[in-house]
Amino acid sequence: MTVVGTFHPTSVGHPPSGEIPATVPAGSSWSLSEQISTAGVSGMTTHVPELGVWTAVLDLVATGLDCVHDLDSLAAAGVAVDVLDSDDLAELALAGSGPRRVRAALGKVLLRRLLTDRVDPTVAPQEWQLSRTGSGRLIVHGGSGTTCPAIVVLQSPDVVVAAIASDPVGVDVEAEPSPQMADDLLGYSSELIDPEERRWLAGLSPAQVREDLARLWTLKRAAVSAMGMHVLLDLGLVRARLSPPSVRADLGLSRSPLSASQWPVTIGGTRRWISVVTVGSE
Repeated sequence: MTVVGTFHPTSVGHPPSGEIPATVPAGSSWSLSEQISTAGVSGMTTHVPELGVWTAVLDLVATGLDCVHDLDSLAAAGVAVDVLDSDDLAELALAGSGPRRVRAALGKVLLRRLLTDRVDPTVAPQEWQLSRTGSGRLIVHGGSGTTCPAIVVLQSPDVVVAAIASDPVGVDVEAEPSPQMADDLLGYSSELIDPEERRWLAGLSPAQVREDLARLWTLKRAAVSAMGMHVLLDLGLVRARLSPPSVRADLGLSRSPLSASQWPVTIGGTRRWISVVTVGSE
């Protein structure tokens, strides 16, 4: 689906294609204190113009929201949960209770604020209509015919990510694995890590192996998400490369091209890798 509204240019930096910055690019942080909370909640957005993607990352540890366990407490913390509509609340009722429901709510609030800020500022956050396709993918409709594919990633207890794009998009965020976990990943069958990926990793130091495993893993998961595939069944069909970041899906049939970008961030005091993959037109 094509974005009818436009992304509004800002001075936000972005990771150049083929280059992995050591830190999030200067200028890529912005305050959400006025948009999503009156309690100083802050988030970080990054624009990836070559993919037509905006991402917003909310560090729940840094904001203290990792300790919030219900929507009333979330509102008391200053998060503008009043932007959620009846459909959002009905979906949240199915999301379980406690922290999982809180993360789901934060994801919707973050997405709505990101849409207003970056797609169409004439549409108030609560006016965006969020619906799901039969496969569960979020589709967004705003005023004046503005539409936008979108995905909310509820990755872990300490981070929430929202992304908006002009093409179907997948996002994944992962910490670099521990030495034991890295050994376990390398012990998996070739369905998950292909021979070329193994050759790449074989020539690296243990620390670099852990970093590159996180980069490979997030690229694969983001690609599977972008294509609407089943993560556990189809992850091994995705081949990832790091120089520059790229992915392809070995499906034995014609597929739309995949484009990728990734960069590191620090969440909850831990270094993570964010990967973004979009599915273009054939």
